[in-house]
Amino acid sequence: MRALADVAGVGKLRAQALLASPVDGIVSARLFEPGSTIVAGQAVLQVINPASLWVRARIDQGQAGGVRVGQSAEIVLRSDAKRVYPGEVQRVDWLSDSVAEERIVNVAFAAIPDALSIGELVEVTIGTAELPDAPWLPAAAVKRVDRQDGVWRIKDGRVAFHPVEVGISTLDGRSQILAGLAAGDEVVVHSEQALQPDAKVRVVAAIVGARR
Repeated sequence: MRALADVAGVGKLRAQALLASPVDGIVSARLFEPGSTIVAGQAVLQVINPASLWVRARIDQGQAGGVRVGQSAEIVLRSDAKRVYPGEVQRVDWLSDSVAEERIVNVAFAAIPDALSIGELVEVTIGTAELPDAPWLPAAAVKRVDRQDGVWRIKDGRVAFHPVEVGISTLDGRSQILAGLAAGDEVVVHSEQALQPDAKVRVVAAIVGARR
């Protein structure tokens, strides 16, 4: 009887030593070697469920207002830059990064790539609402003076700072102007010196010495 009790006790100890994962997945890291001493609450293994992998995208707060759950996205891996993987916005975090002024957006793959590696850098493009018909300017033309976005508008050879309402900015360096400019307005795209109100300027087709 004692032998049976000992066997039962050993069985209970073995059951207590069994590590059961709450999900089916892949072991991505073993944090302790066999024979190591651990205490309750310490993580022993890291398990990844491939079906739950997300891309954590950082979106500038000035452009994150139009991002919504369910919007389509395009994902390009650093290791496979010629292929675009479809995805979808799954979650927009409530907590933003106040230092970098970014909003965290979680994007899921429509189908997990075979050669995906955890921690790989990716480029994400999110399809937001259709943009209104509005003029565009090079982003360098938009300045911020006294907490106001605006441009240096040219009139009769002199400049004045003119406030504008800026929409989104694109990856190729363009800014959408929603209000503040009219057709035919001339603005300064680049100046070799800092501009001041009523400064006299001369418009040139190209900057001398600039590379083309």
